[in-house]
Amino acid sequence: MIDVERLLTPAITNQENYYRKLGLRERILNLPLMMAAVLTLLWRDVAGVRELTRMLARDGFLWCNPTQVSQQALSQRFLTFPYSLFEKVFFDLLPSLRTAWHSRNKRTLPESIQFTLSKFEKIWIVDGESSAVGGFPAVGNWRTRRAQHWRHCLGNYKA
Repeated sequence: MIDVERLLTPAITNQENYYRKLGLRERILNLPLMMAAVLTLLWRDVAGVRELTRMLARDGFLWCNPTQVSQQALSQRFLTFPYSLFEKVFFDLLPSLRTAWHSRNKRTLPESIQFTLSKFEKIWIVDGESSAVGGFPAVGNWRTRRAQHWRHCLGNYKA
């Protein structure tokens, strides 16, 4: 698995001049923390800002240490934080993600999957993790779901 902090740090650092150009000050809820907050919201399927504020105070996010902020401050920051910063970070990441995706397709499949594919035309993978969508496990064709997901994410990107 890719180390998220190692992957994101250069992309976030590249946007710090743009961050200052927009008139945003270096404060507690800065670009790295807000990026970690958004990723935590998505990755851990957090219900809302109240729970996110609790998580930040108790555990911190990804590479961010535990930090005390009010729910109102975090809510206000989400409302005023420019989406263009997130967009620029994402577009900085695309070349790295594309390279990682292509190298992933070249590696050999695990032995269990190779064996199963030799016996069956299609295989389905069930994700029994409780954080799956709507509390139901994710089910799908392993090859097509993976390919469709990345085509959707990277398909419109022009290098």
